[in-house]
Amino acid sequence: MKKLFDHPYDIAGNNLVKMKGQAIPLISYHLIRDQLLPMITGEYQSIILYWAGRNLARQFMPPNVDSLVNQFLEFGWGELMLEQNQPRLKKFRLASPFFNQRQIEKNQSTFSLECGFLTEVLAQLENKDAEGEYKVVNKQQEIIVEIQVYLEEKQEKKKGISSA
Repeated sequence: MKKLFDHPYDIAGNNLVKMKGQAIPLISYHLIRDQLLPMITGEYQSIILYWAGRNLARQFMPPNVDSLVNQFLEFGWGELMLEQNQPRLKKFRLASPFFNQRQIEKNQSTFSLECGFLTEVLAQLENKDAEGEYKVVNKQQEIIVEIQVYLEEKQEKKKGISSA
């Protein structure tokens, strides 16, 4: 039986189905994210959102990378895919049909929140120090976010001993 209102992402096996049931209309979310936040945070937006993402990851820590992928979908952040998995470098691709609606190129949208979240999750899961960075790529009229997380063995915290 056909539903009264079909959604373009109601396709069996499509991970984006999880994103459609957002409680807040996406336009409201995008207004807050891409218009209001930059007004409030100014030039510090990326730094603030990166560290907010890291903090949120500590509060909503998934048990593994598969759960992380589902979490990104449930948060409405997009479909996260691991593209390169090396001991010291993890490369991810984040995609969503909703990125085009955000008018990313005009609004200088930031994905620092997602990058910070992903960086902290990997740091915790791998018990390593981590730093992340991202770049927005426009490929064939589709906007994709490439996120790289650099991992290193944790540095021992040395107590400063001074000889006086």
